[in-house]
Amino acid sequence: MFRIFDLLKSRARLSKVLAPVQGRLFPLEDVNDEIFASEGLGEGFAVQPSSDLIYAPLNGTVTSLFPTNYEIGIRTKEGLDLLIHLGLNTVELGGGGCDILVEAGQEVKKGSYWLR
Repeated sequence: MFRIFDLLKSRARLSKVLAPVQGRLFPLEDVNDEIFASEGLGEGFAVQPSSDLIYAPLNGTVTSLFPTNYEIGIRTKEGLDLLIHLGLNTVELGGGGCDILVEAGQEVKKGSYWLR
């Protein structure tokens, strides 16, 4: 079901990946968006948030911040790339509604607060 966990288990140097937000975890196939449900952006999972605070899920470098402010890329020193995408149809919001507290190239620590 959550193949990303199998990937993470296969990388001995990675210990834990935190959920980027508190909430209910569920498989991408249950997301009401064909791109995500079909894993068009890669394997992963979804979270129905119960908070509006977003945290770094692991140690790494912010590789990209998309102009919409709803997608953040992060790469670990082991070479794992993660894309954190917030919400559905967020491009229509034009980047409004959230404050990003990190920038591309910035090192982040697992659990650090990076968006609200």
